[in-house]
Amino acid sequence: RYRKVFPWRPTESFDPGERFVTFDIPGRARIGLSICYDVWFPECTRQLAWMGAELVLNLVKTTTTDREHELLLARANAIFNQLFLVTVNCAAPVGMGRSAIVGPEGELRKETLDAAPSMLFDELDLDRVRMTRERGTCGHNRVWMQFNPEDRPIRLPCYDGAITPQRWRPDTAPAGE
Repeated sequence: RYRKVFPWRPTESFDPGERFVTFDIPGRARIGLSICYDVWFPECTRQLAWMGAELVLNLVKTTTTDREHELLLARANAIFNQLFLVTVNCAAPVGMGRSAIVGPEGELRKETLDAAPSMLFDELDLDRVRMTRERGTCGHNRVWMQFNPEDRPIRLPCYDGAITPQRWRPDTAPAGE
């Protein structure tokens, strides 16, 4: 179970969720969940990657004209975290459609082009997540290997915390923790 962490205020007046959720498909993948507006907060996808997600499933009910921005954010979040991101929007008349599958280097793999009901199919090689994290996006940017063990923590005042270089690796903790 996952409860949306970032409701779209003031329209969604319900209480936000209090935790991020991943789950395993045994022998296949660890999947992280996000709902709609969660994708606008890079901390959400980063936390799911930190919890070991190789794929983030972002379920959306966008009825507004900002779907193009959400698709851009899906690509950016995939690049930032070097993982697959699947963003699924409701078809018309409920949503704007335009679902997409994005690869760990931000490449748009599959996309529906309008609001008509449709299905996307793709075969995802989840080893690409590991390979991208090892060799870097475009063979250069190795964000998960940014720090040396002797580097000092970098303070993040907006979160009342810090990035600790010795711990800067996607986690292999059990799903849902």
